[in-house]
Amino acid sequence: MKRLRRVLIVLCLCLSVTVSGLPVSAMEKTGNEPADTAAEEEKTGTDEAEKKEETEGDDKRTEVPDTDTEEPSETEETEGKGQKERQEENTEQTKEEQTVQGTPEEELGETGPEEKSREEKETEKKAVLEQIAGPEGACFAIQSDLGRYQRSVDNGSSQQVNSVRYDKFYTDVGLGTSYDPQLAMGIKYIDHDNETPDADGKWRYVYCLNFNKSSPTGQHMTYQGGWTSRKIAYCLYYGAMFWEQPCRYPKYRTGDWQLDYFVTQVAVHVLNGEFTLSSAFGQIDDAAGATADEKALAKDRINLLVNDANDGGNYASFTGDGWFDASAQAAFRVTTPSDFAAVTDGYATGYSTPTFKTAYDLDMKEQITGFNVTTTNGVNVQKKDTKTYSDFRLFIKTAQYKSWQLTGKTVSTTVKATAPKWWGGGIYTAPSGSEYQDCVLWTYTTAGGSFTKTASFDKKVPKKTFTLNIQKKDAETGAGLTGAVFSLWAYDGSVYSKKLGIFTDKGGGKYSYTGIDYTKTKDGWFLVKEDKPPKDYHPEYVIYNNADKENYVKHGGREVKLTVDGFEWDGVPDGAIFKDTPVTPKADIVVKKTDADTGEILEGAEFQVREWDKTVKAYKKTAYRTLKYDAAAKRYVTEKPVERTDSNEGKFKVIETKLPEGYQCPWEKEIEITEKGTVTLNLEAVNHPERTLTIHKKIQVDEITWAHGNPTFLFSVNGVDIEGKEHSYHRVVEFTEDYVREHQTGGYVTLSTTITGIPAGEYKIMEDTPVMRYVLTDAVAGSENVSVVKKDVEMINGFMKIQADVSADLRPADGNVTFENHKTHFDKVSHNSTVINVIK
Repeated sequence: MKRLRRVLIVLCLCLSVTVSGLPVSAMEKTGNEPADTAAEEEKTGTDEAEKKEETEGDDKRTEVPDTDTEEPSETEETEGKGQKERQEENTEQTKEEQTVQGTPEEELGETGPEEKSREEKETEKKAVLEQIAGPEGACFAIQSDLGRYQRSVDNGSSQQVNSVRYDKFYTDVGLGTSYDPQLAMGIKYIDHDNETPDADGKWRYVYCLNFNKSSPTGQHMTYQGGWTSRKIAYCLYYGAMFWEQPCRYPKYRTGDWQLDYFVTQVAVHVLNGEFTLSSAFGQIDDAAGATADEKALAKDRINLLVNDANDGGNYASFTGDGWFDASAQAAFRVTTPSDFAAVTDGYATGYSTPTFKTAYDLDMKEQITGFNVTTTNGVNVQKKDTKTYSDFRLFIKTAQYKSWQLTGKTVSTTVKATAPKWWGGGIYTAPSGSEYQDCVLWTYTTAGGSFTKTASFDKKVPKKTFTLNIQKKDAETGAGLTGAVFSLWAYDGSVYSKKLGIFTDKGGGKYSYTGIDYTKTKDGWFLVKEDKPPKDYHPEYVIYNNADKENYVKHGGREVKLTVDGFEWDGVPDGAIFKDTPVTPKADIVVKKTDADTGEILEGAEFQVREWDKTVKAYKKTAYRTLKYDAAAKRYVTEKPVERTDSNEGKFKVIETKLPEGYQCPWEKEIEITEKGTVTLNLEAVNHPERTLTIHKKIQVDEITWAHGNPTFLFSVNGVDIEGKEHSYHRVVEFTEDYVREHQTGGYVTLSTTITGIPAGEYKIMEDTPVMRYVLTDAVAGSENVSVVKKDVEMINGFMKIQADVSADLRPADGNVTFENHKTHFDKVSHNSTVINVIK
């Protein structure tokens, strides 16, 4: 026979289902190769006596006995009769079809089966499969909106059936008989079932009840009001129920969802009395399209499923008349959602998910027909999607949520799920006048009523605590004040009797009390008291108005009420700001001006007071006060006291901005005012007179060679005055013939230079690069405040050259020092020349 052509499976969203390593849409359905001639003749020529003998159990292919011994109900008897009648009709039709499909003996005699071509055999197989499968057509090719409008997966409407070929167990027996059943089949499912909201994207499988009639592919099957036996219902519940899903009970699984469907369908046929296990196993063994392992696995699982379905001990959840009683083991739960969180226009929990499980913990939410969520008044229930049993969350509008936050509200939620009590296999018939076989699929009936399961949970709107922020300011400057102590008090309905705690000083005049609980007082009323003012401030804060005064007189503080929107002060604008009047520390400054050397009182100076700025941590550049000279007292005084403020922190600097003539190094003094009231600060400003430094240069007269030029020497003076300021001076001395002639004494001549107006301080004196041919040989201090440290360097032409470290402390007095040089070189004629520049 020809190989079956490829069947293209068009799945929603281009889904490709993988089977045995290949996508179904790409699988090639291949039938068996033809049996050998002898075997085919033997099957064709089997007489009725042999078939009867096999039916009676003499053959090895015996049917597993039905162990269900319960008395059938009236419904069961009626359905049983209908089923028996249908089986007899199916048997007769099978015989008729076998006669039609069988090969006439005369044709066999003329040509013989071995003489048929492969094309002829494949044509025969195609004809058989077409009768089995019904009209051709890809999955979902026939459009239907029926499933779209169903809520639960019920049995109340016509269902459209579609299928995908599965012919691994095809055998060359035509349409087959009860003795040699044809096991080629399509995997049938309800088209568009996945669009039923409660089906949760799944397709229910459809199982046939007459193996040798055509399958209803592409047909609308109508529920006829009949139900299968509980044995078949057992198969449907524990076997493969949904497309691409394995048997629901692991015991019956094969690892291949398509093979699981085959196992379930064959079990249904056997339990429906259409053929025996042994007949099925014989055809499985004869199938050429399946491997030995697949055959063994299929027979093992079919045997298990049939035997368990025949075992009355496995029907704890089934009624006597064949339905699965879902109420017996149903367990309904909803997950407790996550806590409330802010969403648009309000607050919501996370979504809560329902589960509805029955025997062996199998989830069957699609059977729920009613789903009711009741919760606290003021809470809305929002569904996640259109399913009856949709995930849901709790939503509270913002105003309501904030109100409940004041006290902490427990939201209690109860969920009731309603489902039909009886589930099982509903029988569907083909359109009127068609020859398609009856089908069965898993559904429910309300004939036995419904049952309700309840689940509940509590979610709490967390009680919110609040933070009260207040400020403390200077009543005059508005500056923030630290150091105050505020307390919070709770109301008992008449007085504020309970102190709750102390505000935290956050700095900068800000105070905070956290964790304020609405339930700790009556109706949200609290009182703020100032227990202690900041340092140097009056103990009572400034009263704003009559309401503020009434609060203070009656309760000793300022009332504030906690609402859903925060705190509201009782009739007091800007009630969160407490102002205090300072008790200001002040000081009169008196400066006595004296000479550092003599102690003489000096006039002619000027003084300013500079104010500290804590924001920049420096003294301001402009004068806060200017002192005036009091001739009678011979003192410099402030005409108006300086005042401590929060911004200046009581710190000031008194600076001498002008010195008396002949004085340098202006005086200054930092002061801090801390004492309350007005005090007098007496200060003494000592000035050092300007200093004079005299430098002498001594050389030997007979060492002078005038042809070499006038001996010239340079000096540098560098130092720091008592204020830390640096100063630098430079001087030069030049010996001329006239000067030497007039001032030589004892063979030596000395020339001096004097530096005046030097600020008192400490200085270094050094001879700069010496004149040519002269070296420094000695340095001698001329006053007590000058020190000399000498170091020998080298002997040059009989003279020891030295290095001198000369220091002059000009703070207490003037200074004097002498440098002596000797000439060490007389070679050649040279010339000295010095130019002195004057800064104008």
